[in-house]
Amino acid sequence: MTKQLWIALPFFAALIGGCKDMGSDVPQTPVIPTIVGIQPDSAAVGDTVMIDGNNFGSSQGSSTVSFAPGISANIVVSWSTTSIIVGVPAGAVSGIVSVTVNGSTSNAFQFKSSAAAPDTLVHFQTGILPILLNNCALSGCHSGSSPISGFNASTYDNLRKGGFTFGTNVVISFDSTHSAIMEMVRSNNNPIGLRMPQGGPYASTGLPDSLIVRIGKWIQQGALNN
Repeated sequence: MTKQLWIALPFFAALIGGCKDMGSDVPQTPVIPTIVGIQPDSAAVGDTVMIDGNNFGSSQGSSTVSFAPGISANIVVSWSTTSIIVGVPAGAVSGIVSVTVNGSTSNAFQFKSSAAAPDTLVHFQTGILPILLNNCALSGCHSGSSPISGFNASTYDNLRKGGFTFGTNVVISFDSTHSAIMEMVRSNNNPIGLRMPQGGPYASTGLPDSLIVRIGKWIQQGALNN
């Protein structure tokens, strides 16, 4: 080995040893969810509220909404990165609401739990339409200009028009028992032989009972466009 190589070896060893961060991972800054508003800011147990903000994630997954004194909402109507619609859970009191996503918890937002009896009226715009948009009125299903079975569930008017299979009996005001939409979401023992929805987050499990009951309650109250 030449004298020049012997001299150069310590230099290269020192150079390599000095690069302590070679190949190291760059720390990732956690994304923190943020609440900017709750509508309405006062509601009773069972009422539906909309939480507006940012960084909630495109779907719920393992994320949670917590009402004082630390009770998680168990009725989630819809979940998107900027908006969450949930039912106020039993036991919730006036205090703070927070959203936790991937282990990161949002700012604490003040919310007042009404002492009055809950407003049991189910509203189409906040209580029913989000269910339809997230599970039924999807691309290639019941939306667009050529929806399956001619049934478009993306608006109130289209929902009431029904489709080829059931006509306007999809929703029969004050009669959830004979409204076809209830038969379709309850089980696969229906004229189609497939439990709806066939898309969205509940495609493999069917809608949770809480959401099915909400749809039925809305129909029993007259299926209003409220």
